[in-house]
Amino acid sequence: MEKLGSRAPRSVLVTAAVAMVVVVGTLVAVVALRPRADQAEPASPSAGPRLTGTADPTVCGQAPCQTIATQVVNGGKVTLLAGPDSGVARLDVDVPPSDTIVDLTITEQGVKLSQDSLRCLGGAVPACLVRGPVTGGQIGEVVANRGSNWEIASQAYLSDANYIGLADVSGSEAPEVTVVRHDCPTVAQDTPKCAAAPVVAEVFDLGGRSIGCTKRRYTSPSQMRGYPTIRLSTSDLGSCS
Repeated sequence: MEKLGSRAPRSVLVTAAVAMVVVVGTLVAVVALRPRADQAEPASPSAGPRLTGTADPTVCGQAPCQTIATQVVNGGKVTLLAGPDSGVARLDVDVPPSDTIVDLTITEQGVKLSQDSLRCLGGAVPACLVRGPVTGGQIGEVVANRGSNWEIASQAYLSDANYIGLADVSGSEAPEVTVVRHDCPTVAQDTPKCAAAPVVAEVFDLGGRSIGCTKRRYTSPSQMRGYPTIRLSTSDLGSCS
């Protein structure tokens, strides 16, 4: 999948620590974080469930996990679990041949999870997006199948226009992430002037690499094709300003 346009994407890849500071203070339009280099190697299917950072997958923080949402994927089931205050959350992935528990990191940003927070797509490379509101916008995290196990594909995406989606944009075997942001390159992103600016959608592959941005600018995400599940194609995309 080739990136459209020759200019570097406007979004900046940063560390998870910077993403936390940005959310608490000033939420940037879009932040795509590359996969962590130190993620654990996938376990074999015969090894049983892989616990990512938790000793008991049924406990979220100091309370039993609650089922927030479920999705059917490739004949299996993905369940979003969280504590009562969404302070701890994880995905329980039971999609053959995987039986995996994946801890989510966006709960550290104060995200509020709901039944609408989970969006999954099946296929050759199945993936799930977990998203929710935070101060100043929306944050999302993608968990995807990597061989025999599922793991976090990139770290966090932030949208100051309150839309992060998972869709097949390129027609490849893997879905892409669509992030809508205000297009205000000449003004600060945390100002009323930027909040009133038109919006564009930027599309990323599962690894967090920008593919391109919509050629058109829109008054709001609701003007984009397919909203509330925005559906773009590569013909809609050009270089990002």
